[in-house]
Amino acid sequence: MRGLTFALAFVAQGAAADDLGGSVVAYALIARSLESISIDYVCASACTLFLSVPDVCVGPRARFIFHEASGADPALNEWATSFMFESYPPWVQNWITSRGGLGPDLIEIPAEIVRANLPTCGDTL
Repeated sequence: MRGLTFALAFVAQGAAADDLGGSVVAYALIARSLESISIDYVCASACTLFLSVPDVCVGPRARFIFHEASGADPALNEWATSFMFESYPPWVQNWITSRGGLGPDLIEIPAEIVRANLPTCGDTL
């Protein structure tokens, strides 16, 4: 529950700092409750579930870093990895698949691909 509270506070303050992720369940709950989000920071691990929010825009500092879920028992990690992958929009799924899928190594989607698929946020960032 502490992770969910932190993540909610983080989103509420506008996510002004990098977000290195946390609980997949907590981030999924937050993502499903949002109608829009502006991302102008490093968004890694479970934070990448924010790509499933219906209205996402990115700023010039936006970076998305992916990896398989870890930290729980193997069955839960496998479920969380599948859940994250299935939550991503098709363009993210296609890019991850082209890289061999989600694994233990960090993979960062190139900024050109992000900007080709997500609108740039207005001057409010």
